Amino acid sequence: MFLDRISYASPLGQIHPMEKSCFAIVTMAICILANSITLSILVMFIMIGATVFLGQVPLYFYLRLLLLPLTFLSLGTLSVAITTLSPTDAIICSWNMLGYPMGITSETLRASLIILSKSLGSVSCLFFLVLTTSMLDIIELLRRLKVPELVLELMLLIYRFLFVLWDNGQRIYNAQSARLGYASGKKGLLSMSMLVSSLLLISLRRSRELSWALDARGYNGFLKVLGQDFTYSRRNIIIICFIELFLILVAYKVRSIL
Repeated sequence: MFLDRISYASPLGQIHPMEKSCFAIVTMAICILANSITLSILVMFIMIGATVFLGQVPLYFYLRLLLLPLTFLSLGTLSVAITTLSPTDAIICSWNMLGYPMGITSETLRASLIILSKSLGSVSCLFFLVLTTSMLDIIELLRRLKVPELVLELMLLIYRFLFVLWDNGQRIYNAQSARLGYASGKKGLLSMSMLVSSLLLISLRRSRELSWALDARGYNGFLKVLGQDFTYSRRNIIIICFIELFLILVAYKVRSIL
């Protein structure tokens, strides 16, 4: 699992998960509540810098990972920017669609940019936590916070099976491509349907095998994982508090600015 390898190899992986979680969550909350494009861009740069330079996550991989939510968010914010027009709107561009005046106004453009920037800022906070903290450390932290064991077990199993299915799906896709399974549209649809059905059968088989393995090892409803011992760093806590205070001051100063 490539994400686990990156999180384990990151120098920030030795920092207490509670410190990183508080930093990511509080920064995300400030980004969302500030409602400012300027602050959201600042949050994004801080988090990307911390993840890439301090966490030593490859920039190329990070940008590829960021492309997934960026594509989805761009389509979503585009629907916010486009609206029906009225004579009083400050129109930027307009066109007719089925007899209705459609276009983009300065108000809808600003709203869409705010949504996009806040979303990207929040995503960068989550990426910082995910790419510098292993899943086992996150689960152990949630266990100490008294999250129900059922939720933690579902998180661990779902996380594991996502990568198992991804790996199997990639192998099947490569085998189909080597046999020209996607040479045409019709062949591509047929190959994709076979891939999905194969993944369904694989997931059912792997889940049954996992159930047998757990029963054979005396599973009693509790998945025990060995967590790493961490110590709190006063220096890190002071730095986090300083950054959050700085962001709050910036949010106060730019509360009326884009």
